[in-house]
Amino acid sequence: MRVSNIGGFHSQPDVFERERRETRALAALAERACARAWEENDAKTTFVKSMMGRGDPAKVSTSWINVCERAGDGHGLHNHANAVWSGVYYASAGDRGDDDDDVDEPGDLLLRVSAGGVDPMADTSTGYCTYTCIKPKRGRLVVFPSWVLHGVLASPGGAPRVSFAFNTGETGVKF
Repeated sequence: MRVSNIGGFHSQPDVFERERRETRALAALAERACARAWEENDAKTTFVKSMMGRGDPAKVSTSWINVCERAGDGHGLHNHANAVWSGVYYASAGDRGDDDDDVDEPGDLLLRVSAGGVDPMADTSTGYCTYTCIKPKRGRLVVFPSWVLHGVLASPGGAPRVSFAFNTGETGVKF
């Protein structure tokens, strides 16, 4: 499929629905993580809840596989505004080793953490959007609110980076 991906492979959005033992276990892990995120962030009583989907925040509604292996493969900035949580599980990080978490590199997951104007770390007005990057590491599971703009910096190429991505809380999803 061609969605937000720039090159690479993007499967149909029903990977966890295919009833394989491995994907059932991964779906259960994702749902436990999303349920915990929901409970710990008390999203039910915050402004953020009004920007999230209306379905079950702990039930995976769509899931797909992404593979980036050629130089330049990545994902443009996008969000999943009709969902509650989005997440990614890295089955393979490609050629990544023990990269420095403080340096943004090709293949990183990019999250926009502010709309601009304020640098939350410096408590000053900058006029620029603030981003954070998360390193793909085999076995790493990342969960974030679905309305957050996110993407993947262009891959350096080499060994494939394989990830399972998912959303929770979408309603009216049909495959």
